[in-house]
Amino acid sequence: MAEVLGTFDQRVLDGTLQTVYTVAAGHTFVAKTIALCNVSTTTIPTVSIYFVVGGGTAGNTNVVVKDKAVITTETIFLNTDMYLQAGYTIQVRASAASVLNCQVSGVDMS
Repeated sequence: MAEVLGTFDQRVLDGTLQTVYTVAAGHTFVAKTIALCNVSTTTIPTVSIYFVVGGGTAGNTNVVVKDKAVITTETIFLNTDMYLQAGYTIQVRASAASVLNCQVSGVDMS
């Protein structure tokens, strides 16, 4: 089994529900850390994070962080050891565009 440890997505959130990682067919992904940095000095957005089974939709049954306020210039870290099977997605929704940077890191196993 091959393992790749690293950062698998880096982006500025756009205020909509975004898929930031999809586990490839035949793979397992261990979500280790999701980092969220508010780069604004005036806006305090909220963020929700979902671990969604393949073919599913983000909602209350798969939310792991719901409407967490990220204070101006603050960085928060969600440290997990969640094992996600092929087809799972990590989805993130920010309440404001262009103020939250998101990074997903973990271990991809094939």
